[in-house]
Amino acid sequence: MKNLLEFSLKEEDNFVLPKDIVQYQCEELSKMTNGFVLGKITEYDGPISDYTTGLSKISGSLGSMFEEKEVKIQSDLGELSGNKFTYEFYITSKHTTNFMYRVFFLEYGISIYPLKIVLDENIAFEIGERADITCNSEAEYYDVLVKILNSEKIKNVVNNLFLINKKEEMSKAALINDPTPTNNENDEI
Repeated sequence: MKNLLEFSLKEEDNFVLPKDIVQYQCEELSKMTNGFVLGKITEYDGPISDYTTGLSKISGSLGSMFEEKEVKIQSDLGELSGNKFTYEFYITSKHTTNFMYRVFFLEYGISIYPLKIVLDENIAFEIGERADITCNSEAEYYDVLVKILNSEKIKNVVNNLFLINKKEEMSKAALINDPTPTNNENDEI
């Protein structure tokens, strides 16, 4: 047999995945806030767009069950739409781990670009973008991330979490350093 693959693999040192770009920003956020505010990007296995559930979905399918429909085989070739890398990006903090502000969902396929960002509607409105953003290149992705990460909403969330955590640290330090005895039943009055 003859090897018909007439190409070699490229090893690019500057190849960066979209999730790694966000991960780097998470690390910078932690440094900037002395570890108080934490950005997280994690795999996500749920829907990232609006969808329909219940009987309306079934009735719609039943109504079209007997309609003639053209099937294009080309849609079954190439990258399959169900195979996507999907992540969620959220902000939390050291002392408020039960609080999480989900900023956006990120989804891309093996081709990487175009990628899809489903952004919190408040941030989308503030930065003049749609909530469902398509980035066709790394440059576009960076431009959108700069707008998102520097939005007033993100600044407020980060600043508030920082202040809450700083206050929590000060309260803990005060308890440790406070020499005032506590009232016990055995204490004399």
